[in-house]
Amino acid sequence: MQATPRYDDDAAAAKRVLGSEADAFESIVARWQGPLVNLAYRYCRNRGEAEELAQEAFMKIFKGLGKWRQDSRFSTWAYAVASNHLPQRAASTPASLGRSRQDRAPAAWRRSSR
Repeated sequence: MQATPRYDDDAAAAKRVLGSEADAFESIVARWQGPLVNLAYRYCRNRGEAEELAQEAFMKIFKGLGKWRQDSRFSTWAYAVASNHLPQRAASTPASLGRSRQDRAPAAWRRSSR
């Protein structure tokens, strides 16, 4: 049985990427693909588009890796990058067009109309 990756594994992989081992990013993608696709899905409500949005977020994470302050957890930084990217991009996806801004927000963020 494979051990569950720990947060330290993400930081170690990120440091290897920063050290010119680009292949180490694969382990980050493998660990975070599901959570980022799920996060993207909350914005666009379309699985295919969510996968594309998550891929875009991974590109932002990869390109911005040099901006990661290593005094914070890699996962916190990566989620922040994705969370800043996804609402902007999801608003322009075909699945979200025609829906109100309130409807595009993740359910947990919506205010009750009661």
